[in-house]
Amino acid sequence: MRFTIRPAHPRWPVLGCMFLAGLVSATPIAAADFTGELVESRLAPADGAGTRFGRSNAIIGSHAFVGDDWQGSRGAIYVYEFDGNEWRSLQKLVGDLGESGDSGDQLANSMAVDGDLLVAGAPEGRAAYVFRYDGAEYIREAVLRPDDPAAGLIGTSVGVSGNRIVVSGLQRSGGGVTYVYEYAGGRWRHAATLTVPDASSVFGHCAVQDDTVVIGDTIEDFVSIFEKSVSGWTEADRIRPAGADPRDRINFGLPVRIDGDTIAVGAVWDNEAGSQAGAAYVFERGDDGWQQAAKFTPVGGGAQFGGSLALESRTLIAGAVHRNTVFVFESDGRNWSTVAEVRRQAQDVSCDPCRYGMFAGLSGERFIVGEMGANLAWIYESGDGGWVSIDVQPWSERNLVDPNSTRLVPVAIHGSMDFDALQCDHNSIRLNPGDARSRNYRVMDANRDGFMDLLTYFRSRELRIGCGESEVELTGATHQGMEFHGDNVVTNRRCR
Repeated sequence: MRFTIRPAHPRWPVLGCMFLAGLVSATPIAAADFTGELVESRLAPADGAGTRFGRSNAIIGSHAFVGDDWQGSRGAIYVYEFDGNEWRSLQKLVGDLGESGDSGDQLANSMAVDGDLLVAGAPEGRAAYVFRYDGAEYIREAVLRPDDPAAGLIGTSVGVSGNRIVVSGLQRSGGGVTYVYEYAGGRWRHAATLTVPDASSVFGHCAVQDDTVVIGDTIEDFVSIFEKSVSGWTEADRIRPAGADPRDRINFGLPVRIDGDTIAVGAVWDNEAGSQAGAAYVFERGDDGWQQAAKFTPVGGGAQFGGSLALESRTLIAGAVHRNTVFVFESDGRNWSTVAEVRRQAQDVSCDPCRYGMFAGLSGERFIVGEMGANLAWIYESGDGGWVSIDVQPWSERNLVDPNSTRLVPVAIHGSMDFDALQCDHNSIRLNPGDARSRNYRVMDANRDGFMDLLTYFRSRELRIGCGESEVELTGATHQGMEFHGDNVVTNRRCR
């Protein structure tokens, strides 16, 4: 199916006074739903200085990042913040010049984000930059350069998970390598160097989650899975595309993504749907280790589909930049399927090639893709918001409300396996009809299902309910800026 796309529009403001401090991690509060209407936001360099704006992109909660690795040779990252109504420019991060002053580090050739950490590769500087959000802006915390005489072009791929960063690149000998850094004692320290004896020069397209690092080798067409134990880092498994002819060289391993027990791998030269049509592979971990669960080849020859991937909570975003198209795939826990596609919409911008769909990022109900040929980036989000379960008067089966009472009416926003109610921003919550504002809240397991709920309170007099039964709708947003809604039926106690 195709997305129904509409421009971004004003919505409930996500106010301050959060009861959970800091940025929330990249883990979404619920599985994304991109099957309906899609809200589109267009980003351009705030200073008009874009050269390869959209070369790398990332998103987490209400923050989006767009890289331009050729800008002034230093490279730059544009940071945007969603204020509840629109995306606004927050700041610009710039790479360093080299010692000669003639060339820079090429910051933002690659990018990754997790929690309050932003990591960006700078290959010409043989480094990765680390920025940390301090509650107001992103501050440079470190520049990681391997203390390794064999290190060559470093920073072509990066990943971050908690207090662990991976940075990949080339050794001077020509072999690929990935360096692992860990944060301890107030500083980043080199913890391990990962490679394998049969690694090629492009072994190094990397991703990390917790104690697992995945590294692709697009010449040898395999992905190594490293795991950390008490004895250190070891290659625990290796995955290859099922049924592929080893002689084909399908570029399997660029890029790689990991989320929980799922790994996504691109192969832009896969020929199943035509010459260099490309493919995206999905592997899942079970009792028998990592096994191929799905392969997607939605476009024909020359598309080089799969060169851009983002993976989170059973949702996969994959780009076909030579077709200016992005595809969305989802899993129901058993099977993966195509749920939507979106094509380039900016008819007012001329570009050839446009490279729409480059370097995708995904966070909850939002994803971002670059359009480097037009110096643009695009953010899409579910236009319907996420549905949540609510219960007015949770300890009463009749949901009786007296609109003339001075008492507060409790409404439970239920948490579940797919929704963390504690991430709701209490100040953004409204109950309609009446546009009643939440006056107070507390946290408890109201329905005793093992998941914590947010109990919010509203003034009865602010609810404009008629006689008999009325439907009320609760709306709000999380601290990540994700909108949600839920409904329930109440009865007017005064005129039943």
